[in-house]
Amino acid sequence: AAKSRARLRAAAKRAKEDLSNAESSLIVVDDWEYDLTRAAFEAQIDTLVQSTAKQIDEALAQKKLKPEAIDTILMIGGSSRVPLVRAFVSHYFGGRPLRTEVHPDEAVALGAAVLGGIESDAIHPGTIVITDVSPWTLGVAVVEYRPGRKLGGVFSPLIEKQSTIPRTVTRHYSTTDDWQSSILVEVYQGDAPMCANNLKVGEFELQLVERAPAGADVEISFSYNLSGELEVVARALKSQRRVVMRPSPQHLSETEKKIARQRLE
Repeated sequence: AAKSRARLRAAAKRAKEDLSNAESSLIVVDDWEYDLTRAAFEAQIDTLVQSTAKQIDEALAQKKLKPEAIDTILMIGGSSRVPLVRAFVSHYFGGRPLRTEVHPDEAVALGAAVLGGIESDAIHPGTIVITDVSPWTLGVAVVEYRPGRKLGGVFSPLIEKQSTIPRTVTRHYSTTDDWQSSILVEVYQGDAPMCANNLKVGEFELQLVERAPAGADVEISFSYNLSGELEVVARALKSQRRVVMRPSPQHLSETEKKIARQRLE
C-alpha cells in the first residue's frame, strides 16, 4: 500500500507539471488510469490560490502600498508555472504582465547559494547586498503598571513585522523587584498585545552577579539574520547571556488572529 501511494503521488506530481503546458494528462498507476484535465485540477486548487490574496494584501499594507504602485512582478518557485497561479497574480495587480526571464527554480537555488556564500565568507558581504523582511513581529514579555494594577505578560516588540533583515535592535527595560537574583527573558512572535495570544519562541534565565533595588537597567538585544536565526542577548547588573533561537514557521490560526486584533479594555 505504501509503495502504491508513493507511485500515485509521483504520478500526480508529473500530471500537475504536465498541466502547465497541456490541457490534460493521463495518470497511470499499475492497472488504474485517470485522465486529469487542467480544468479539473484548477477547480481543486482554486480556493487555495485565491487564499493567497490575504498574504499579498498584508504584505502591501505593511509597506502602505497599493497593487498599482508595484512596477515589476517577478515570479519564482515551481508553483509560478501553474497557469491559474500566474493568471491570479496578474489579475491581482491589474492585469500587469509578469516577468518571465528568470528561471523560477534556479532563482531560488541561486539566491540560496549567494546567501550561503556570504555567510561562509566565500563572497565578500560588500559585493552583494541581500535583504529580506521579517514575516512576524518579535519581542519579549514585560510587566507594565496600569492604573491600580501590575500587569504581566505584556508583549513588547523589538523587531516589527516586515522590517528589513538582517537587523539588530536594542531596547532597555527595568527590573521590577528589589534585590532579584535573576531575570526571565521570554521571547514571542506575533501581533497581539498580550503574550498569551502570541507564539512562544523560547525563554532563558539571566542569573545576576549583583543585586539592586527595582528599577535597575536591563538591556535586551535582538539580532535576526537571513538564515532565520534570532540571537537574543540580555545584559543587566554586570551579567550577560546570549541565546540563539529560531522563530516558528507556524502562523496564527484565524481564531488566534481575531484574538490578536483585540485590545485590552
